[in-house]
Amino acid sequence: EKLQAQIAELTSSITVAVSKIEELVAAIAADDAELKSATAIRKKENAEFTKNEAELMDCVATLEKAIRILTKEIETNPAALAQIDTSNTQRLVQTLGAVI
Repeated sequence: EKLQAQIAELTSSITVAVSKIEELVAAIAADDAELKSATAIRKKENAEFTKNEAELMDCVATLEKAIRILTKEIETNPAALAQIDTSNTQRLVQTLGAVI
């Protein structure tokens, strides 16, 4: 009778352990699905960031080149820029601000 009681107790423990294992397997599967989804999102965001970064770096390089050209022009001919109509300067600054 003691053995039957022990067998029943151990069978109950096994049933509880199997149930817990099934819960953990389901939780792991859900976590794996979330991880795959998050990884896909991050890959997409990284690709978008890389593209935007390349565009911004191109803009910065263009602006640096323009600054070098203007600086060289001012050094060689200081009066050259004095002939520019400055009425649109504010609009130019806003446009450059939007690009950057």
